[in-house]
Amino acid sequence: MLNLRADVRSRYTKYVVTFSLVIIYIFVSIPLLQRFGETTILLVVVPIVAATWFFGYWVGLAFAALGMLFNAGLFYLAKYPSEEASLNTADLPSMVALVVVCVVVGYLRNTRDDLRRELMRRQQTEVKLQERERFIEKILAATPLSIYLFDAQEQHTNYIAGRTLKNLGYTPDKILALGNRITDELVHEDDRQRVSDHFKRMALAKDDEILEVSYRWKTASGTWRSLLDRQIVFARNRDGSVSQILGTSQDVTERIEMEGMLKAEHDLLRTIIDNIPDQISVRDTDGRFILANHTLDMRGQPIPTNLVIGRTIHDLFPGDDARLFQAEDRKVIETGQRLINMERVIEFKGLKRWYLTTKVPLRDQNMKVNRVLVLSREITDLKETEFARLESEKQRVALQTEREVTDLKARFITHMSHEIRTPLSILNSSAFLMQQHYDRLTPERRSELLGSMQTQVILLRNVLDGVSAVLGDEDTLFGYTPIQANLVHICQATIADVCTTHARAIEFSSSGDLGGMMLDPNMIAYIFRTFLLNAILYSEPDSEIIAEVRRVKNTATVSVTDHGIGIPTRDQDHIFEAFHRGSNIGVVRGTGVSLWMSQNYARLHSGSITFATTENEGSVFTLMLPID
Repeated sequence: MLNLRADVRSRYTKYVVTFSLVIIYIFVSIPLLQRFGETTILLVVVPIVAATWFFGYWVGLAFAALGMLFNAGLFYLAKYPSEEASLNTADLPSMVALVVVCVVVGYLRNTRDDLRRELMRRQQTEVKLQERERFIEKILAATPLSIYLFDAQEQHTNYIAGRTLKNLGYTPDKILALGNRITDELVHEDDRQRVSDHFKRMALAKDDEILEVSYRWKTASGTWRSLLDRQIVFARNRDGSVSQILGTSQDVTERIEMEGMLKAEHDLLRTIIDNIPDQISVRDTDGRFILANHTLDMRGQPIPTNLVIGRTIHDLFPGDDARLFQAEDRKVIETGQRLINMERVIEFKGLKRWYLTTKVPLRDQNMKVNRVLVLSREITDLKETEFARLESEKQRVALQTEREVTDLKARFITHMSHEIRTPLSILNSSAFLMQQHYDRLTPERRSELLGSMQTQVILLRNVLDGVSAVLGDEDTLFGYTPIQANLVHICQATIADVCTTHARAIEFSSSGDLGGMMLDPNMIAYIFRTFLLNAILYSEPDSEIIAEVRRVKNTATVSVTDHGIGIPTRDQDHIFEAFHRGSNIGVVRGTGVSLWMSQNYARLHSGSITFATTENEGSVFTLMLPID
């Protein structure tokens, strides 16, 4: 029926049905009524009733009027006698009855439509309520909460549903059956007073105020779980008192246990941090302290943690130090690189304190550096101990040096006394022979004795030069008096002087302009003489000795090459040390200070002495001098 009505009321079907009813009514129903009389009245009534039922009583009345007009028109057009063409008064009741039928059918139709619309509205409302109920059931099934409605006056639960209740092992019917015995039977005895106090607060709560209470609830298996309830006023009585409370219940056992574990870990970490002797702090980008243990002030006095947290570096340290610390923090934050073991000194009223600090960047969950971990260890005691050790070591070294110098001088004096005694004996003996037997000595013997005496005098002069050098005679060692001199001439004069006392051929060559150099002639002559005498003393009498003076760019070199005994490897590192002599020199006498003095003389000229040697093959000693 609903489908038929829907089809009839559709746009095209409505027109077709109307047109069809009009055609049937005019060309079928009315002609049959005119022909057969009252026996065919139903053929007229049915279309009118149908039109009234489907389209309303106005349409039915229009059909009835149309029939009357058609009937009258038909009589007039057919030119029936006037007594037959006039309206029959006997038909008037039928027409009135037909109108009444149309009105009644129309009324019934409207009443039916109203009832049907009301029924549809109720059905739609019921469907929406069912959908909403299913939606709420889905929410309750998806959420870990339980929702309940509590009667504040009767002190029992009117409605309860949700997963929490199921997880605890109860059904809604069982909870509702307990009535007002829930608190006594299911709430832990230590929490009952708190729950009771909570409901007293709920009686005074505002409409939009949400209150919370936590308690332990006994499960169906006999274990205890921690629940958290959030409640709000749901309804009030006419006097304003609370009549119903809407609440949610959530199982927070795992969360409470986790919070307990986190608190225990936090307390343990806090204990560890507070007992670590190093200073630990965390600062943000503004230099504000977020975490700290025993921070010290400038005097080394501890600052309470509650006075550190929330304050900045500038609140605790002087301006320059605070700016330095914050600049380091910003560098760590900007680069993301650590600053490790930075040693710094903080001085306050003359009191110095040393710290060893490491700064580490801390990153958030987005890997952005926004904080700095500062680890600072005071090393004042360590530094003072180190300074004391260094001072003690310095004193020990000074004492050791003094002892070594004393021993050195003692050994030197002993050595010098031996070295001086031998030449003096020879001089004394030669002088005695000259004095007692001068007339009986041949000229050759006299010349030999005089040469021997001269040799011993030169030897004594070298010994005395060594004594002056070791004893620090400024005139000998530090009396550096440079003048403009020609290096080639100094070397030639030295060779001539050496050859007068040592009959030895020396091959000499020079190249380059070496005139006008700023030199101390005596020191240069001493160095060159040392090279020559060592070459003569430690090589065979017929072996070749080569002396060369060269200029290479801005450097002058003086070298002496021999083919003598060379220097053993074990002695080469000590060749320029005072009193050190090679282990292969045999009976050749010497003081062991000539090369030491030569090296010092070379340094006074901003030069140096190098050597190349092979044992039993010879040596090359070279003096290098800069040319200004």
